[in-house]
Amino acid sequence: MIAFNTFGLRAKSVFEIFSVFKEFKFDALALYSAHAEQWLASKSQVKSPIINYCVLVLNPGDILLPKSELPSRIRKIQSLCCNLITVIPGPSWARIRNWHVELAKDLDSLAQLSNELRFAIEPLSKSAQGFSCLTSLSDALKVVEISNANLILDTFHLPSNQILSLNSDIIQRISSVHLSDTPDFVSREYPGRGVLPLRAIINSLIAKSYRGYYEIEVFGQRSYRNVTKHLTQAYLSAQKLFK
Repeated sequence: MIAFNTFGLRAKSVFEIFSVFKEFKFDALALYSAHAEQWLASKSQVKSPIINYCVLVLNPGDILLPKSELPSRIRKIQSLCCNLITVIPGPSWARIRNWHVELAKDLDSLAQLSNELRFAIEPLSKSAQGFSCLTSLSDALKVVEISNANLILDTFHLPSNQILSLNSDIIQRISSVHLSDTPDFVSREYPGRGVLPLRAIINSLIAKSYRGYYEIEVFGQRSYRNVTKHLTQAYLSAQKLFK
């Protein structure tokens, strides 16, 4: 199932997104916070599933603060009809002894704030170490294995051989796969137009019973100039990988 992820697109582009979405009949649309607010305000008649995303940065001690803003932030997220929160654990977690265990505990505590929301963590590349402590798939798996949090995979951030080697048990814990390609391991490209073995990754995930969404995630200056053309090219490129 192909979805389009609106992360990185300007908020004012939301109506162009809806137009192309209807024309090409994506299986779902993944809206980040600003886009979700506009979608609700517009009372859009988009009939396919909407996956509303919010990103929540979680630092050590956030759960325990007496005046923590987390409960109010969770309510705000729920008001956007959000159904999945991507939790980004801040880099300071890595300075705590047994931080994988402590992070897993806080993720489970976070999940108890709402029974309606799903929580997932997304491992990023080493270049994101100033933003997140999860800069390897192995670190993310240590947390997932001892918590109720699920996993988001991004083909741009993770080594392809590691994704291909995941076992079926871990595959069942994947909430979504962000499908992005690259020509040089620095910039992003439409799926199938770069050097990553995306077709092999898709086939491997399907063979191991992954049935979730593949979200096209491509952003940058090209997407700002002509959103309609950008969405069209992204969808057509991704669709070829499934044939």
